[in-house]
Amino acid sequence: VAGKALAALAAVILVAPAMLIALLVISVSMTHRARPPVPLAAAHNASAVRSAGCGVRPGLATGQLVYQTVDVDGLEREYLLWLPASYDPDRPYPLLFSLHGATNSPVVQAMQDQLHCLADAAPYVVAWPAGYYRDSTAHYSSWNAPGATARGDSPEDGAPCIVNPLTGRFGSVDDPSFVSFASCTYNGTMGTDATPCFSAACVDDVAFLGTLLDTLTSSLCIDTSRLSLHGHSMGGLMAMGAAAAEPLNQKIRAVVAWTAAPFAGYNSIPSPRAVPLLKLDAAWDSVIPSGANGSIGGTLGPLGSAVGEGAWLYTPSEEVTLAWSSPFSLDAALGFVTGLAAAPLPPGTPVPTALDGFRAFGCAAREGWPAVVACVG
Repeated sequence: VAGKALAALAAVILVAPAMLIALLVISVSMTHRARPPVPLAAAHNASAVRSAGCGVRPGLATGQLVYQTVDVDGLEREYLLWLPASYDPDRPYPLLFSLHGATNSPVVQAMQDQLHCLADAAPYVVAWPAGYYRDSTAHYSSWNAPGATARGDSPEDGAPCIVNPLTGRFGSVDDPSFVSFASCTYNGTMGTDATPCFSAACVDDVAFLGTLLDTLTSSLCIDTSRLSLHGHSMGGLMAMGAAAAEPLNQKIRAVVAWTAAPFAGYNSIPSPRAVPLLKLDAAWDSVIPSGANGSIGGTLGPLGSAVGEGAWLYTPSEEVTLAWSSPFSLDAALGFVTGLAAAPLPPGTPVPTALDGFRAFGCAAREGWPAVVACVG
């Protein structure tokens, strides 16, 4: 993977009655990996919305990673959980979900984003859900994000990849065991197809995230006005896809996606509710390119896509922020939005950070909406 490493930055999540006015930046790097973030000062939300779990003592260890499972329609799903060391069952806490990339795990994600290092000081509750892997012969864990299990012999038919011009084969990995999921049935066979573009088990990951959210808000004291999805790589695809549509669209208050982009043809506009987005890209990432930079051949591919390693097709970063900005534009025109989102800035207005200029790093409100910010370095 091309590029240089970028140090991490951080800001505080502060939620007004109906609008997120700042986003938590976890971390991003030029090597398609996360880095530890900068410690945060504690934030107080006077308008917290208490969940049903307030007043309930969870009986879980605090100040350490705890392995947990949850039943989703008869399927056992796994996650790691961190409660602040000083967890108070009568105090509502923000809740963060952090989704790992393909082939990784909650343990790897926690080691990379190190959100637990900030959870005690901020404070907040953080959960690292696990992508499904048990029906893959190679235990390839991933997320059934929009397009991940689409079929077709061409991008126009829905497949999010093309024949890799470098290898002459479909898919991002040559070993077929990495793309063989028993839960996926194609052409009457299990886990096999002439065009192996699928990159996840055919399980309902939106249902998983929704069930996990319901489980945690009913058993822990959560501020339901401060729920956010964070994701790296394939986890970022899942975070954006889940927050863009019901049933999570009206519950999630912010998305942070780093080195991630929807598959080409699956760039959903959040509906019915606008959702703030912080998108972090590495300028020369060749795994999930932000645009022509890093794309195979140095140019955009089919469907105007950025072509990543393995000839996977991704939506260019600028199209992603445009899609996520459009609901703010519509809501403002209809008079539905107040506060920060009601005062658009000139497109491309810089958003100052402590890392401005460091290895060409910078953030901006590309479309002028302060609630949709893109950072590149």
